[in-house]
Amino acid sequence: MAQYAFWSEYCRRFGYGPHDLRRGCGPVYMVHEGRQRPAVILVHGLTDSPWFMRAIGEYFFSVHQYHVFLPLLDGHGLHDPRCMKDVHLDGWIANVDEAIDIALRYTTPYPISLGGLSTGGALSVHRALHRQDEVSGALYLFSAALGLAGVLGDMKELFLRSGILCDIVARYEDKSFVERFQDLLFFFGLADEPGAASRLVGDNPYRYRRMDMDGAAQLSELIRQLDSVLRDTVPQQPVFAVHSECDSTAALAPVEELVRRGLGELYRIDRSFGVAHASVVLRDDILSSSDPSRVLEGKNPVFGAMTGALGRFVHETDSSHAS
Repeated sequence: MAQYAFWSEYCRRFGYGPHDLRRGCGPVYMVHEGRQRPAVILVHGLTDSPWFMRAIGEYFFSVHQYHVFLPLLDGHGLHDPRCMKDVHLDGWIANVDEAIDIALRYTTPYPISLGGLSTGGALSVHRALHRQDEVSGALYLFSAALGLAGVLGDMKELFLRSGILCDIVARYEDKSFVERFQDLLFFFGLADEPGAASRLVGDNPYRYRRMDMDGAAQLSELIRQLDSVLRDTVPQQPVFAVHSECDSTAALAPVEELVRRGLGELYRIDRSFGVAHASVVLRDDILSSSDPSRVLEGKNPVFGAMTGALGRFVHETDSSHAS
């Protein structure tokens, strides 16, 4: 069975080590010894960790003989995630760029593909557009957050982009005034219920217990930048996108539009399967760290069928590169 190695070089580049990271949440990689070959970089989503991309990575490594790299985005996977307050989109871009630069050493002259879950999918599109020469393989998008779902999603984007909350927290020392906004924050999914502790680390061993406002604001800025760029261009790389009709987090329409305008395929998971946003990439259930009998995030019941479609796409894409 494929075995991941802890990605020490990547950690040194960004100044943290194994002691900073929650078990199973660090950056990892797998490479085939002794030869150059294609690689895929798979980027996790907002609040979660590279663990979510492990099953997809194992599939690429074992079935298609790819090198696999799973980077960690700034502010994620930490025992003490206070630095989530300092996250910035530029930092996440630097994370993905570092992964690309390292992967190039293992791939040349073979192609590098890029993909990810949710925010990781959006970052993949962003970097594929800006580094088309290096990312010459394909794009693999899982529940890509190219827009937030529904009317509430549109409201969240406007709310985050406005910077209203940042101004309130920065300008007012009266805690009672700030606390008036707890109900509003809770409504938008950006804080715990009023009166609850603001801890990010909870029972889920591989993601934070809620979305951090600062991280969500960076996602909104990423979506804004992509909206602007994608009006006039699309990635040159072929795109394989997976999206569930049950996804209440990431909007399906922008993904459909990207696939329609480019060279792509959309694997659409029917609503009847009940696959949630992040569950698309899960081969196995995620269980509570405090109660192993409790399922926190259910597996994708059509994971096998999904990877079957993915495999056909990979074969076609690899064949086109070889010809």
